[in-house]
Amino acid sequence: MKKIRVSERLRVETDSIRSILASPDSWQTAEGSTATAEATGSGTVVHARASLASFDIPDAAAAFVSKAAHLEQTITVPNAFPDQPAAYSAEIPGVPLGITADITAEGLGDGHSLITVDAEAESSIPLLGGMIEEAAAAAVERVFRERLATIAGSE
Repeated sequence: MKKIRVSERLRVETDSIRSILASPDSWQTAEGSTATAEATGSGTVVHARASLASFDIPDAAAAFVSKAAHLEQTITVPNAFPDQPAAYSAEIPGVPLGITADITAEGLGDGHSLITVDAEAESSIPLLGGMIEEAAAAAVERVFRERLATIAGSE
């Protein structure tokens, strides 16, 4: 298992971060991607799907991924966010790699927040799993940094 932590200080209030995370538009980042949101009693669940053609797949993982593959993401944003973390999970169907994360936000005052993503990449491939996790970790960190930049630009 490879752990990834990405933190950024953003000029965004925490209530705005919740709205952005719960918006399907925030997760439709690539051409041909889709996202839907469903309100539940405890929050919002966003389901997003994107073609992997729009991602820079590390060479170590490319051998296990079809060119027609897609990334399926689930983002659960509780009504109590930021008091409770949002949960993120992603998988590529048929690929033995899973990504999970907790997303937290802390109000810093003066319209700023600290948003932190604590993620884990885990592969179930014996012997090669660590190499795939390491390669995926760099891509996951880049994707979350881009996502945080999108959040900052949404306000």
